[in-house]
Amino acid sequence: MMGLRSLLCYTVLLLLQIVCAQDVVQEADKDVRRPIWNVAHMVNALYQADYYLDMGANSLEFDVAFDWEGTAKYTFHGIPCDCFRSCVRYERFVPFIDYMRQLTTPGHPNFRENLVLLFMDLKIHGLTPAAKLRAGVDVATKLLNYYWERG
Repeated sequence: MMGLRSLLCYTVLLLLQIVCAQDVVQEADKDVRRPIWNVAHMVNALYQADYYLDMGANSLEFDVAFDWEGTAKYTFHGIPCDCFRSCVRYERFVPFIDYMRQLTTPGHPNFRENLVLLFMDLKIHGLTPAAKLRAGVDVATKLLNYYWERG
């Protein structure tokens, strides 16, 4: 009896998968574009953002360094890092986030239409669990205040 019940369940799951897959294919036929991310890695100084966007990047990855209490202080990677790159470029976190706001705000003189993705590499290694919690709150608060300007 258990074997028949299992077979019935698997058959229903297979049929659901087939039906759902057909919907996905139909949706995919409507829009054949595929997102392409040209990610500029380790963009931790303001001038680097413009440099890599001018070179064709449409995404910026930056590193966020914290003090021992969990306060986001700098965009900074540190040593070691990628070959042939400077590991010590940095900016204070708040001015960096403010500049990212300028680059992504339509109508702002610094707006860059090609910049469609920002992502942060949070350097939390070595922080205590309590400091990690404070780090998350601190980054979220600074994004609200300086990137979204509480809007």
